[in-house]
Amino acid sequence: MTTPNYPYNDDSGSQNPFNDAPYGANQPGPYDSSYTGGFENSPLNSAKNTAATWALGLGIASLVSLLAVFTVVGAFLALLAPAFALAGIIVAIVALVKAKKINGPGKRKGFAITGLILSILTLVVLIGITIIAVTLFANSGLVECANLPDAAAQQQCVEDIINGY
Repeated sequence: MTTPNYPYNDDSGSQNPFNDAPYGANQPGPYDSSYTGGFENSPLNSAKNTAATWALGLGIASLVSLLAVFTVVGAFLALLAPAFALAGIIVAIVALVKAKKINGPGKRKGFAITGLILSILTLVVLIGITIIAVTLFANSGLVECANLPDAAAQQQCVEDIINGY
């Protein structure tokens, strides 16, 4: 019988031009599938938490830009570390909320948690570095040098402090 799925009326394999070797007479060829449905339930079509991937990327970017302080060229990149870290925290929280609504492997909750941890770690290290730098600057005597009226006296004061270390 001919149907839209079997236009060649192939019970024996003789009338189907696509049904040749290595397929047998009673076995369907590559174009003789009785499956006509779509891929609605395919794992490829399942929901994915893309915000979690962004959170992880921002967490890694914040940490890498913070570590760039130790390179000469990357010192300017280190100024972006707080922005990356704050954005990473916000996106990670959004990703964790989204993960509650998704079932299956597309949840990516681990990505979101890792991004959140890296972003928080970056902010804690930045706050620590800032506190240490302010404390050293305030106790070094450089503030008193800035209060001197003459530029030459300021320069001499700074040189004395630096040579004193």
